[in-house]
Amino acid sequence: MRVLVVDDELSIRQVVGDFLIDCGHQIVTAVEGADALRQLQGSPQIDAILSDVRMPRLGGLELLRTVRVRHPGIPVILMTGHGDEEVATAALQEGALDYLKKPVVLRDLMDCFDRLGERRQLEDQLVEGARNFDGGDQLSSTIPDEASLGTAAFLIVTADADCGTAISGHLRMLGHSVAEASSAEGARLLFAAGPIDVMFADVDLPDGDGIDLAQELRATDPSLVSAVIAGHHNQQTLLRALDAGSAGYLKRPPVTEDLQRIVSKVLSERKRLVDTRRLLSDLLEGRSDLQEKVVERERFLRHLIDSAPFGIMSTDEAGNILIFNDKAQQLLKRAEEDVKGQQVTTLLQDPSEPAGFTPGDSGVRRECVQPTGDTVPVLLHTSDVVDAQRRTIARLHVIEDRTEREQMEAQLLQSERLSVLGQMAPRLAHEFKTPLQVVLGNVDIATTSLDNADVNEVRECLAQIGTAVEQMTSLVGQMLDLGKPQESRVEALDLAVEIQTVLETLSNLKVLQACTVVTDFDDVLPQIQADRSQIEQVLRNLIVNAAHALERCATATLTMALSTDDQGRVVLTIGDDGCGITPEDLERIFHPFFTTKAEGTGLGLPIVKTILDRHAATVDVESTLGHGTRFTIRFPPIGKR
Repeated sequence: MRVLVVDDELSIRQVVGDFLIDCGHQIVTAVEGADALRQLQGSPQIDAILSDVRMPRLGGLELLRTVRVRHPGIPVILMTGHGDEEVATAALQEGALDYLKKPVVLRDLMDCFDRLGERRQLEDQLVEGARNFDGGDQLSSTIPDEASLGTAAFLIVTADADCGTAISGHLRMLGHSVAEASSAEGARLLFAAGPIDVMFADVDLPDGDGIDLAQELRATDPSLVSAVIAGHHNQQTLLRALDAGSAGYLKRPPVTEDLQRIVSKVLSERKRLVDTRRLLSDLLEGRSDLQEKVVERERFLRHLIDSAPFGIMSTDEAGNILIFNDKAQQLLKRAEEDVKGQQVTTLLQDPSEPAGFTPGDSGVRRECVQPTGDTVPVLLHTSDVVDAQRRTIARLHVIEDRTEREQMEAQLLQSERLSVLGQMAPRLAHEFKTPLQVVLGNVDIATTSLDNADVNEVRECLAQIGTAVEQMTSLVGQMLDLGKPQESRVEALDLAVEIQTVLETLSNLKVLQACTVVTDFDDVLPQIQADRSQIEQVLRNLIVNAAHALERCATATLTMALSTDDQGRVVLTIGDDGCGITPEDLERIFHPFFTTKAEGTGLGLPIVKTILDRHAATVDVESTLGHGTRFTIRFPPIGKR
C-alpha cells in the first residue's frame, strides 16, 4: 500500500516510515495537516493515512474531517498521546479506521495494517463477487437461515479410522452434522449429495491428496471452508495448505485442545463467509432496486422533457448533441438517433455564426435548417448545466418556434395601434367637426347663391368645400395608416427622419396641440438597422404617453434629443416636464397590462420593451413625481447588433 505518514516530529516520521517500508509499503510524508492535503492533491493514489492528532495549523481531527469530504474512501489511522482517550473516541466517531497510542508499538502498528489489508481484501472479494453473480436471488439461495448459523455440516475425509472417529465424535457432541469418507472419490459423492459447510481433509488419501481435493471442491463452492489433517508438521505442506485457502492445520492424532481451536477457527471463517455473502446479497438486491429506481427516474425525466411545448436539446461542452426531445424533432424534422453525437452547429443555416449556442444567450434569432433544405426561424436560449461543485457538465438549448411567437407579437402590436387610435378618437371627432361645419355652411350659402344666380359666390363656396374635404381625407388617410398592420422588414434607418415623420403625423392629428416640442439632434448620426414600422410604434407610444402626461400642465414641453455615446451607439432621449411617475409604479411600467390611465390597455410600454429587446437596444427610465419623466434609449449602430 501507499501510505501517507503525517507528523510534525521528524524522528517519528522516520521510525514509522522505515518500519512500514520494511513491511513492504510505500511511504509519503507530510509535516502537518495542510501539507498532507497538498500531498493528496499532488501525489499518486494514496491508500491509507497515518496521522498524529496534535499538530500546528491543521491537526489530525481536522485533517480527518477534510479527507472524508474531499477524498472519501481513504482510511485514516490516528496516533494519540497519553491521556488522549477522549480524542481517540472523537476520532472513531468522525470515521477514523483505528487509533494508536504514542509511543507507537511497532507490533500494534503492524496488526493495524494487517486489519486494513483484510478490509481491502474483503472489499475486493465483494467487488469480485458482484461481478460473478447475476442477481441477489441466485446468491441468497445458497445462504443458510439465521437459525442455522450456530451449526454446520462437516465432511471428514481420512483413511485413519481413529482420527475420523475422534473428530466426528467431538463435532457431534457440539451439535453439528457429520459425514465421513475414507477416500477422495467418496468425498466427492458426499459433497454432491448434500450441502457441506466445512471439510477436514487428510493430506494422505488412498486415491489422492487432501489439499488438491479441497481446491477442487472449493472451485465448485467458494463458500466451502477447509482444514488440513496431516501426520506431522511439514513446512512445504503447510505452505501448500495456506496457498489453497485452508483455514486450519490439524496434526494427527488430534489433541482435544488443538481440535477445539481448529473447530472454532473454521466456524468463525464460515460465519465470516456467510456474513460476507449475505452482505453481498443485500448489496446486489439494493443495487437492483436502485437501478430500477434510476431507470424509472430517467423514464420520468424523459417523458417530462418530451412533454415540453418547445424544443429541448442538450450537448456536452464540446457541442456534441446528447438529448433531442420530441418537439425539437417535430420542429426540425430530424430523428434523435440521426443527430445524436453530431455537432450542434450542423443544425444552423449558417454554422460559422455560433450565436445562440453560447451560454447566457437568451432569445437569439437564428435560422435552423431541415434535412430538406427548408429553414425554420427560431429563438434560441442557451445556459450551462452545472453539478454541485459548479462545474459545467452539459449545456441546455431551448428552441422556440419564432413563427408563432412573431404572429402573436404582431397581433399585440396591432392591438396597441388600434388602442392608440381609439384613445385619439375624441380629438379626431373634434377635428372633423370644423371642416364638416365649413362644408355644411358653404352648402347653405351656395344654395342661396344659386337662387340669386350669383355664380361667383357659388364657385367660392365650392372651393371652400373642396378644401375642407381634402382636410378630412388627409385625416382619414392618417388614421388608416395608423391602424393597418405593417409588413415587418429590417433596413437601414435614419432615426432623425423617422422621428420627424412621427411628430408630423401626430401633429396633424392634433395629439401634440397642448404641448411644445423641442428637438436637439446632432448633425452627424450613424444609421441603425431596424424595422421601420416597429420603430415608429416605439416612437408613437412614447410620444403619445408624454403628451398625455403634459395635458394638465401649465408649462408643457416635450423634448427629444439624438446623440452618440462613447461606444458608438445612437442615444435617443424623450423627456417631458409633466406629472411624473411614482417610484412604486416606475418598477412596473414594463409589466404587461399595468396601466395608470383609465382608458389604457397596459400593453404600450411592454410592447416598446419587446421591440427594443428585439433590436438589441436598451431603455432606461428616470422620473420624479411632479417634475417629469425621461426615457433614454440606446440603439447599436449598423454592424454592431
